[in-house]
Amino acid sequence: MNVKDIVMLNEKETRAGFGEGIHELAKQNNEVVVLTADLAGSFKLGPFIKEFPDRFIEVGIAEANMIGIAAGLTIGGKIPYTTTFANFSTGRVYDQIRQSVAYSDKNVKICASHAGLTLGEDGATHQILEDIGLMKMLPGMTVVVPCDFNQTKAATKAIADYHGPVYLRFGRPKWPNFTKEDGSDFVIGKAQKLSEGKDISIFACGHLVWKAIEAGKLLEAEGISVEVINLHTIKPLDVAAIVASKQEALKNKILVKTGREALGKIAQYWKAQSKIPLVAITGSNGKTTTKEMVASVVSIHLKSKKKLLMSQGNYNNDIGLPLSLLNLEKTQKCAVVEMGMNHKGEISYLSKIARPDVAVITNIAEAHIEFFGSKKGIAKAKSEIFEGLKKSGIAIINRDDEFYTLMKNAAQTEKIISFGLDKKADVYLYKTSKDISHIRTPKGMIDINLKLQGDHNLKNALAAIATSIALKIPLKTIKKGIEAIKPVPGRLEVKKGSNGAILIDDTYNANPESMRAAIDVLANQAGKKILVIGDMGELGKKAMQYHASLGTYINKKKISDVAGIGPLTKYTIGKCKGNAKWFGNKKELIRYVKAKIGKDSSVLVKGSRFMKMEEVVEELT
Repeated sequence: MNVKDIVMLNEKETRAGFGEGIHELAKQNNEVVVLTADLAGSFKLGPFIKEFPDRFIEVGIAEANMIGIAAGLTIGGKIPYTTTFANFSTGRVYDQIRQSVAYSDKNVKICASHAGLTLGEDGATHQILEDIGLMKMLPGMTVVVPCDFNQTKAATKAIADYHGPVYLRFGRPKWPNFTKEDGSDFVIGKAQKLSEGKDISIFACGHLVWKAIEAGKLLEAEGISVEVINLHTIKPLDVAAIVASKQEALKNKILVKTGREALGKIAQYWKAQSKIPLVAITGSNGKTTTKEMVASVVSIHLKSKKKLLMSQGNYNNDIGLPLSLLNLEKTQKCAVVEMGMNHKGEISYLSKIARPDVAVITNIAEAHIEFFGSKKGIAKAKSEIFEGLKKSGIAIINRDDEFYTLMKNAAQTEKIISFGLDKKADVYLYKTSKDISHIRTPKGMIDINLKLQGDHNLKNALAAIATSIALKIPLKTIKKGIEAIKPVPGRLEVKKGSNGAILIDDTYNANPESMRAAIDVLANQAGKKILVIGDMGELGKKAMQYHASLGTYINKKKISDVAGIGPLTKYTIGKCKGNAKWFGNKKELIRYVKAKIGKDSSVLVKGSRFMKMEEVVEELT
């Protein structure tokens, strides 16, 4: 078969293949049990739970306990399937897997969804690429990475008969489904040749198999014969299939140190071919909202969204940014990208790849502080964005920030436009009247009716205005672009809640500063105010202190009720006065909040990504 003959049957979630597979398997094998860490919905376990409730164990957000329980169940002859996200399946519980499963040769099936970069809005805290390596190096561990719905379903069934520990890895989104429906083309340990080819061989696993097929079709259109091989089993690896590959052009290969480094260099080269202005935005909070605002202004200025390249979702790291830049086309006239980080040197690397014409720092807060030791360390790391700024480039800096001078000095340019509430800023809030913000800029006054709530979003707007001025866009157009912005999903997004309540969904992520900003928004609402919060992540040794101080902050606001979940949020609830209650699981929390809310209620839901507080929002809307 030629690669052009491979046809997509439909699009289905690979995790749904697991859900169907485990349900069918349970009907055939009474020893199969399923454990989950608060993720039954994500793994599509509804039908299994309904038919086999006595073979289902919900452990809550306690992945290490789940692995220990599963290992114990194997002693009684059970075949336990554990389910949680890939990042938590491996990184969070590696020691338990190593000791209790791998070295003990326990027949545990570790099933991991949301693997790799397939998370979308779940973000970097949920992404993991090294999980395959972590599992592959453990003794006795089999590693299987199916490519589509059908193959995931087949693999789920097959590993039950494959004695010993298995790591089964799949993704979250809908993906092309193209393998045989009955799963007969799947055999553990045997690679699947999808097409014949003599010039190039492409080996892939998981979701990348379909990308390999698409690449093969493009190459075949250029007269290059392509062999595509699906290496769904990473361990044991089908070495024979690799050796037997009929690749006649081995000399036409490019060796790279790492795939990430190669991706970065290719993106850097591709960006260098373009002369269009590029805006790069970083900061502890407000990056995405500011990016959306700038993109709105630029799109109106260019009279077309197609003429703008904007990085999507959380494509802001050393993989996401290069992928965004590789989408640059000749028809585009401007680019707006976001740069994130969780370690020193990352922003420098990204900035040198993108070479921005305008570099923006929205603010400095405690986000990811465990990796930097202090806010000053974060400020220095964020200031790395100026290392790739072109000599003729313009720096946009928050004048209100305590590290303004540090950032200004790091910019090493006289071309700086500052923004903030401080009247020393170049772009600042002159006054407000009703819903209108009167803003003074170097180009004159601009009156904005901002549709987003909170002072922090006003500051994001000031940053976007300063950036747009740097791009030489008229104030009239800037006004239209800023006023056209609606809330980004999961960021102070107002929804209709249960019993007629107003629900504010701010579940995208959380750190101390963004949490305080969101609480301020809730405090300004009318009627009964209910705060629902989860843990804030990546706060290092001071995590307990940050959570406790949040309780003190809440006491200063007129909040009617506070409901919390997560081990660290216990410290917040412990400091709260009045109606504040902590819960060990979401079901009890949701039941409590539902009983509290009515037509006169405003409910704010917020927490870090790993807390999955959007699940609470779903139940309250």
